[in-house]
Amino acid sequence: MGYEFLKLNLEGTESVIRFEFLRYLGWPGQAPSYKVGERLWLQLRDDALRDGLSLREFHTKALMLGSVGLDTLRRALTDEVMPHSDDEDDDDDD
Repeated sequence: MGYEFLKLNLEGTESVIRFEFLRYLGWPGQAPSYKVGERLWLQLRDDALRDGLSLREFHTKALMLGSVGLDTLRRALTDEVMPHSDDEDDDDDD
């Protein structure tokens, strides 16, 4: 049933469809995990561009972090790109 679904909805050769089918069976969380990561990356990139960074600057900062989880990626990039509003109120701590 799943294989037939892929044949109807996925363009590609028979070997590509078979590969994707077997990949989904063996690693079922990979596709949704990839999509979640892609959506976060695109959101962070759009925020960085809106804040004046170039694509090169954004990619350099993000890739310099190395292999990190999505929460760490978000925190690291949003702290650099968009400082938190409570960071501006440091006068209260004195």
